[in-house]
Amino acid sequence: MAGGIVILVGLCIVLVKVLRVPEYWVPLMVGVGLFLLGLIRYLTRKHG
Repeated sequence: MAGGIVILVGLCIVLVKVLRVPEYWVPLMVGVGLFLLGLIRYLTRKHG
């Protein structure tokens, strides 16, 4: 999970610097990314 967070933060930095995404979108991108990461973990874990 920690690696996913680090990758997500790095991706946000790249989006802001290279693609000139406005900086006020970063918290939204991090929140959506963490939500999706949690959803993927929930859907891929074995129940039981």
